Amino acid sequence: MKKGYFYIILTTIIFSTMEIALKLVSNTFNPIQLTFTRFFIGGLFLMPFALNELHKKHSSISTSDLCYFAFLGFLGTVVSMGFYQLAVLNTKASVVAVLFSSNPVFVTILAFFLLKEAIHKNNILALILEVIGTVIIINPLNTNLSVLGITFTIASTITFALYGVFGKKKCAKYGGIVVTCFGFLFGSLEMLALIDRKSVV
Repeated sequence: MKKGYFYIILTTIIFSTMEIALKLVSNTFNPIQLTFTRFFIGGLFLMPFALNELHKKHSSISTSDLCYFAFLGFLGTVVSMGFYQLAVLNTKASVVAVLFSSNPVFVTILAFFLLKEAIHKNNILALILEVIGTVIIINPLNTNLSVLGITFTIASTITFALYGVFGKKKCAKYGGIVVTCFGFLFGSLEMLALIDRKSVV
């Protein structure tokens, strides 16, 4: 249990630096190229762990599941992270981070409708407190906020929530590392196709 808390804290610290890092290089790199690089390297890094997970489960990935991973990669990497990068370009990194952290709100709602998962009273209370906290931190009355940036952030959060909900069944079958790895790789390759198309145009 203590190790689990350590990993949660470590992940939170590392993830919280992402918006700042993206903001620092936003004027140097093309958003599509930056997103492709992030997820392609991430997918390659996870590949040995994913293959080991498949080996331990004596499992192989079917063609239909590969297509599903391609769909997850498009939704989570191309669409959601594309919006995310545009959000960082158009508004404050701190605002993007806080809004994106409200992802569990959308996951809970979408899982209720798409997966028929039950929502308990403590879930509702936690979600209400999270929404209130998010509103207080962002201060929507602040006239300096970019409407376009907020729109991109919300679009990124909702589509990432969809990615999480749609990937849940495959996580139960293959494990989170396998789903994440192949989702990252497929998504980055789809992003690469967009880069090539853009360069041709």
